[in-house]
Amino acid sequence: MPGSEFELDQKLPVGILGATGIVGQRMAALLEGHPWFELKVVGASNASVGKRYGNVKWRIDNPSFVPDAASRLEVVSCDLENFQNCAWVFSALDSSVAQEIEPRFQQAVIPIFTNSSAFRMDPTVPLIVPTANGLDFVKLLRTDPKGLLVANSNCTTSGIAVVLAAFVKAGLELDAVTIHSLQAVSGAGVSPGLSVMDIHDNVVPYISEEEPKIEEEIRKILGFDDLKVSASCNRVMVTDGHTVNLAVKFKSTLNKSLLVTKSKKALTDYSVGIKQLPTMPKTAIFLFDETTNDRPQPKLDRMREGGMCTSVGRLRECPVMDIKLTLLLHNTILGAAGSALLNAELAFSEGMIKA
Repeated sequence: MPGSEFELDQKLPVGILGATGIVGQRMAALLEGHPWFELKVVGASNASVGKRYGNVKWRIDNPSFVPDAASRLEVVSCDLENFQNCAWVFSALDSSVAQEIEPRFQQAVIPIFTNSSAFRMDPTVPLIVPTANGLDFVKLLRTDPKGLLVANSNCTTSGIAVVLAAFVKAGLELDAVTIHSLQAVSGAGVSPGLSVMDIHDNVVPYISEEEPKIEEEIRKILGFDDLKVSASCNRVMVTDGHTVNLAVKFKSTLNKSLLVTKSKKALTDYSVGIKQLPTMPKTAIFLFDETTNDRPQPKLDRMREGGMCTSVGRLRECPVMDIKLTLLLHNTILGAAGSALLNAELAFSEGMIKA
């Protein structure tokens, strides 16, 4: 088991499927210097096979360069045989490719932590945002750890799930949720991505398949099949960081002023409820007080707690619902690679994956 300082005598070898895309590169960056895990294999499509990872076009800006250890690796295909010596793999594959490749790893008893949407709604696959329902994952690991294929949520879903989980934990019963997202261009990926002419000086009020994903995933993560959720998604000209305007109606007879007070306390007091791990933020939710009415902002707040914190501001009464607020999450860290990494840390800390 890992010690209190998160150090191991020998790190576990891990691999990344889809390592050349934005999420795959973010995962490589997060693994650099990790106290438990060491990136040993990077897999990608045939277009990149044979290249040094350091020669692949680097697309993220924090860090703005390929991590040193990863840069020396040769890109291989995503065939199972190339990953046989890995303790497990992280998947950043497109869902159409993941549907074929990921089950091969599961069948070979190589645990896989995936950012792909391919199996998120499969009832046999845990859908985990670790700072929202990580405790549920721990309970599952202790009762039924077999065939470990673990999905993290859609990027936008993650921050919403954390905030709603805080309300639920505080005893505020959810009735309905409306979501209006302003999503960064990095969420569109590299391929197909967005052309400069499409997004420059523009807002695109449609993201294919995004709205039903969010609505369905929120219900699964929280375990509320009858929760009313309505999402409207927009692509905006921001590099990283999804902003969400969220309105919530509770099953409550309390007046809205008291519900605002209780909601603020729920967010301020929120704790994930699981042990501290290398990628776990010390604060899962940061709430701006009423004196700061222009935050959160992507440029200023997306890297809070290394990108693993959900920032919340402008929590106030809503004339239609009960409360409304603005939240911000880093879409490629909490919303993608960071959650997959934290899920793996949880599994390892519970002894489900052996050193």
